[in-house]
Amino acid sequence: MRFLLVTFVLLASVCRAVSGLMPLTAKEIGLMLRSGYSSEAVMRELSARHFADSFDSIVEKQLVQSGANQSLIDALRSGTYKLSSSEMAAAKEKLADKEQREVRAAEQSRESGPPQQSAPAPARSSAPAAAGAPGATYQLLKGDLVYWHHGSLSHFDDETLENKKFYLFLF
Repeated sequence: MRFLLVTFVLLASVCRAVSGLMPLTAKEIGLMLRSGYSSEAVMRELSARHFADSFDSIVEKQLVQSGANQSLIDALRSGTYKLSSSEMAAAKEKLADKEQREVRAAEQSRESGPPQQSAPAPARSSAPAAAGAPGATYQLLKGDLVYWHHGSLSHFDDETLENKKFYLFLF
């Protein structure tokens, strides 16, 4: 009897921990792959969260373009990680509820308006205003810009910079 109770408590805690995880869609898997996840890491995530989408030739092509390897494609094609139809319906319902809560929260925040400030904003110094003046960026950069040229750093020609309207900063 004690064994059953311990087993039930353990099972209930695992279910609570896993219930917060939403299953993955093809769009999310593609995003994971494009952001640097390996196919093996995606498969580990799929083993915990499962797949709640349809798998067809269009999805396959998108995932291959995102960097999916053949073992991930084969696993998705075979339905290894696919949710059952009842689990998929429950997941879609949970997702719809979440979206409705987010919409209601956004509407409430719009209705309440912008937050009121309790104290007036401090006076701004004149330095940022001067930075917005024409030629201010050039004055700030003059003599300090360098660039990589033939394997070494070289100073940038300030005269060519003086007439530019836009600047691109790389760090």
